[in-house]
Amino acid sequence: MFILHWLNYHDHFREIRQQISEDEAFAMEMKAKTTSLLQQKLKERYGGVN
Repeated sequence: MFILHWLNYHDHFREIRQQISEDEAFAMEMKAKTTSLLQQKLKERYGGVN
């Protein structure tokens, strides 16, 4: 049973790595587009002055 899982993993290794890379790129893009809670609070408190 273990060998079947191991072989299945290695058969799909490139697909798994590709999906991980795409997910990481998406997360970085969303992080760049989204204001952090700290930035948001500072903007509310000080009117956008950093």
